[in-house]
Amino acid sequence: MLTYRKAVELLPPGDTVWSLTETGNIEPATVLEVCNGWLETNIEILDFEDHGRTWWLTKAVATENSEQIT
Repeated sequence: MLTYRKAVELLPPGDTVWSLTETGNIEPATVLEVCNGWLETNIEILDFEDHGRTWWLTKAVATENSEQIT
């Protein structure tokens, strides 16, 4: 699981993470703010505990993992 401390180091505002949509597509999400337990992005709030399941730090890993889920 991603922690607040690590997220602050890795994800400055304006950075991009990759999120799995309800339709199974991977979409970029721009980080607006790192909060204690979640990221606020331009498309939705992403909980740290969902990192690696519904959102990822890179598009390559997102694509690889989303194919295993869908």
